[in-house]
Amino acid sequence: MPKLLSFTAALSAFLTVATMSKASAGFNCADQSSLANDAKRLVCTDHRLSTLNSREDTQFVSLRTRLIPEAQLTIVRDRVNFVRTRNTCGADKRCLEATYNAQLRLYARLNTCFTKRIDQSTCTSTTTEKHRQSLHKSL
Repeated sequence: MPKLLSFTAALSAFLTVATMSKASAGFNCADQSSLANDAKRLVCTDHRLSTLNSREDTQFVSLRTRLIPEAQLTIVRDRVNFVRTRNTCGADKRCLEATYNAQLRLYARLNTCFTKRIDQSTCTSTTTEKHRQSLHKSL
């Protein structure tokens, strides 16, 4: 049984790290190759969007480091969806602002997983699922 738990923990950690590179919302505006789409170009040239991008990245990293591996995997997967949604906005500033603000609201709700002292994995998956459903209704 201990070997199974060790394997599960190792697999979870590997998947988390492997998925994180795909989930990067932060990008280098000075590196032209990282500005492959209209959304990123607008974020780099608009002060408000750039600030929202920085806040989102900082809050994601802070939240991720405080979560257990299973909960980390949940928010990393959600971030992959966030990046896809953000990129579909293209050069639509309103869409980008709404997408960033929705993600920041999600992170604020996820912080309650710590303050309420409830199971992080359950709290994180439930909260991100409600967030995903809410986004689909608003699109």
